[in-house]
Amino acid sequence: MWPEQVDQALAALRARCQQLRGYLTEANVGLEQLSALPGLVPALEVPFAEKGEAEPPPSVKASVARRDRAAQNCRRAIDKAAVRFTTALEQAAAAYREALTAHQAEVEEPYRDACLHYVLAAAAAAAAAAAGAAVADGRDPVTAVNAADPAAITVWPWLPEVPVTGLTDVDASLENARLRAGPGVTHVSSA
Repeated sequence: MWPEQVDQALAALRARCQQLRGYLTEANVGLEQLSALPGLVPALEVPFAEKGEAEPPPSVKASVARRDRAAQNCRRAIDKAAVRFTTALEQAAAAYREALTAHQAEVEEPYRDACLHYVLAAAAAAAAAAAGAAVADGRDPVTAVNAADPAAITVWPWLPEVPVTGLTDVDASLENARLRAGPGVTHVSSA
């Protein structure tokens, strides 16, 4: 019978992995959103008389000149405001990018350690159960889960030793999963 304590311990380890992965995902989304900032300030068009247009009639010439001056003043004000906004936006984005990058760096190692702990605990529990270890000899699944220590892994990337269950289909599936992990992955015994 599979101990409920093992399921609870593995669920807690898995939840920790998911929480840390969520933090990394949020940081990645934030960095992707920052890449969209350069196009945030749209070009604004202010209508005014272009050179080369037909000369307005004398009755509206003063009005057209006032309109053109107002349009030019508006354009200058918009350009100044856009420069101030863009500068402030770039400064804020740089600070945010720096914070997100630091956050990623701070979370990556705990995330890796949490994943290692989860994998070590699951592999140790499966190996103990497959071996039929008992509480009496101190190698039961509960003890195996509690003894899993990610600090024991010094070579990276790493895969746990594949447990042998004695069930041909299960053993083949576990070995295939290990092989799919990719070339160059170090296979180290967790014992």
